[in-house]
Amino acid sequence: MENFLGLPFWFWRLLLAAVLAGIIGFERQLRGRAAGLRTHILVCLGATLITLAGVMLAGTAAESSTPGIRGPIYMDSARIAAGVITGIGFLGAGAIIRTGDVVRGLTTAASIWFTAGLGVIIGFGFLAVAITATCIVLVTLIGLVYLEDRIPPRYYRMLIVEGHDIGLSQLEKACHQVLNDRRIKIRETETEVKPQAMEIRLVFHIQLMSVGLRTDLVNRLSALPGVRQVAWKPSP
Repeated sequence: MENFLGLPFWFWRLLLAAVLAGIIGFERQLRGRAAGLRTHILVCLGATLITLAGVMLAGTAAESSTPGIRGPIYMDSARIAAGVITGIGFLGAGAIIRTGDVVRGLTTAASIWFTAGLGVIIGFGFLAVAITATCIVLVTLIGLVYLEDRIPPRYYRMLIVEGHDIGLSQLEKACHQVLNDRRIKIRETETEVKPQAMEIRLVFHIQLMSVGLRTDLVNRLSALPGVRQVAWKPSP
């Protein structure tokens, strides 16, 4: 691997890193993501360079200390890989944006994380593994989009209903009626009663097919007798 087609072994690894990461970044660029072609190439090249530096230093140390051993040996590979993957976390975190109940950027963050791992694999010389992994990622990013569009979405939320001066069974029955009318599945119900303050707190963990029902549900539950407050939160 030291001399591949007459060129240093690191040249082809860096070139392959740029090509494979560019393919993944191009797909993200087509979808209008901020982390696109250049970001993915830079991440992969950086990870490859760090890994190559470790490999070359280890090989140099081995050749200078042990006569008869030639070529790089892979020392402390786990520490190199862990350092690269940990360090790339800040880019992945910056790609994730949450607005209300909507979270965007998870796929891009995952692709950045994968690209860093891709650079590590290429740096260690597992080129066939890198090419195979890139093909699988492309199938996942491009091919599975059409499958996802055909899968009915399910959303999990928490509805918190606080009542005052009303019976527990009465409030619970009224809330169930509203949710059943909208064909919303109740996965779990938590109950908290404060008899002295005449307060009741019901937490419904629900499953629904559309978050567009939020306004209608909150309005209907708020209009129930004895209901003082209704809150809608993402399910943990």
